[in-house]
Amino acid sequence: MEQFDVARFPQKFSLGELVEVTEAPPRYQYNRPRNWYNLTGDLATVVSDMMMAGHAWGGRYKIVYLNGSNAGSFGEIYGDFLKPYR
Repeated sequence: MEQFDVARFPQKFSLGELVEVTEAPPRYQYNRPRNWYNLTGDLATVVSDMMMAGHAWGGRYKIVYLNGSNAGSFGEIYGDFLKPYR
């Protein structure tokens, strides 16, 4: 299981930034990492500033998916499921 560095939160992404959908850390000590509707690895572009969310792990963002089954679609995603594309 991948180890998560809690220091990576909160993240702030910029408009137009290329990001990758990734697993988020577990919520509790013995849980497994969480995924976003099995879209791990999909690429997207951020199309909004960070919006407030119900928790402090990175807010919400509007994105447009660039590949995969949702290519060309807009969506909202929590920042803890995103990482900068490298």
